Amino acid sequence: MLTTVERAVRVLELLAERKDLSVSELATLVRIDKSNASRLLQTLQRFDYVRRIPTTGRYGLGPAVVHLAQGFLRRFELREMMRPYLRRLYEATHETVTLVVEQGERAIFVDKLESPHSLRTHVEIGQTIPMHAGSTSKALMAHLPRERQLEILEAAGMPRLTANTIVDREQLFAQLDQVRRRGYATSVEETGYGAGGVAAAVLNSAGEPVAAIGVGWPIARVSEARLHEIGKFVRDVAAEASVELGRIEVS
Repeated sequence: MLTTVERAVRVLELLAERKDLSVSELATLVRIDKSNASRLLQTLQRFDYVRRIPTTGRYGLGPAVVHLAQGFLRRFELREMMRPYLRRLYEATHETVTLVVEQGERAIFVDKLESPHSLRTHVEIGQTIPMHAGSTSKALMAHLPRERQLEILEAAGMPRLTANTIVDREQLFAQLDQVRRRGYATSVEETGYGAGGVAAAVLNSAGEPVAAIGVGWPIARVSEARLHEIGKFVRDVAAEASVELGRIEVS
């Protein structure tokens, strides 16, 4: 038997395939009774995922579906725009380079270029990490208003991933303030043992973080002095990407 979520997804898939359907038709296709089909449609309609067509009484997809699709397309466009900047970081460091955005109170990896070294840091596209740990996460967090930072921490907590993970709010806020002033974030074994990295935020014309670009490596390969050298370079590249993003927004 399908769960309620599975039924809702099936309804959206059917409406995408067939343009519009009646309650009876949906009930038959999803294999539920008409009363359950009607309640499911009313719930989806309340959140604008479906709409009732007044002239026919049938149901079609609503504007919220378009909003989701636009979000996906914007993310794809962001990856394409950011790829030259990731390539610059990769060619300068020959370490693993990543692109991260915020999604649902977590940071999600949406692109990467992996180091050619046999010993390297590794992430998967679609992998998520908490917003309070790791250089890319903190680069994003540092440019959010304090109210939003608090919302994220309230919703997601501050789980300890390693002995170096910051789990105290005031300590995190102090570090985020430093990241904002300095322009880049650092991490040494905050999300996994043996891994370190630096990252900087890409900002839109309003100064809001759209993404973070980062470079990661095995800590044995990079000294503290080199870490900050790479951090400044990442900061400068992110600043150039922010200027280009601002131009796109204006045009």
